[in-house]
Amino acid sequence: MNCCGYAITDQRTGDVVCSGCGRLEQNLRDTQNIVCFTRRHEFIETVCANNHIAKVIEEEAIFHFFKGTKNRENNTFAAYCIYLACKTHNAARSLVEVAKMCFVSVFQITQYNTNEIEISPSELAERAFEKLDITSFTEKKEIKQLADALFCSLLRCSPPQSALAVAISAIHKNALTKNCIAYACDTSPSCLRRLCRVYKHEIEEFKSLSFEQSSVSLFYQERKL
Repeated sequence: MNCCGYAITDQRTGDVVCSGCGRLEQNLRDTQNIVCFTRRHEFIETVCANNHIAKVIEEEAIFHFFKGTKNRENNTFAAYCIYLACKTHNAARSLVEVAKMCFVSVFQITQYNTNEIEISPSELAERAFEKLDITSFTEKKEIKQLADALFCSLLRCSPPQSALAVAISAIHKNALTKNCIAYACDTSPSCLRRLCRVYKHEIEEFKSLSFEQSSVSLFYQERKL
């Protein structure tokens, strides 16, 4: 019990009180929780404001934070709530992005993460496209399909941003450097080069399959028109 004096037991009532001000331990605990919640509330607001995250996502993150019961004394649970809120409102951020925003480690956030809210590469694609100036609808669709296909099978043990980077690299070939692609996708250039080298032939097979599926889908859409 932290207050202005020592914790003592009231022999008459059996309550634990502060010897300095006489405040009950339960009242002190509630006060500490309110202060803690206020600090995390302000932390979430600041992170969202600094990273241009919509107010509706900020409010969703605060809702998840107050609804949760885990380790509210630190910023990592607040970071997880931001991650979850972005996913809920179809504005997903990768764990790496959220970790950078909140100045915590990815490992700390993953202690709260579950497969139920796993992010697909296609959900992270639009911000990467903007950074790399990829504007073609056809290219975007092809990259998203390839990235999701790779993530669901070949690159199942890799983070979604790595699968997205591999897909962009495979579609664009030499048009964009791997350093630029890695930076846009929040992954490391060495990781991207390694994946492209190790799975070179498999990626080409997935690319061909993705292209065939897109062509069939386009054919049926034209038939309907």
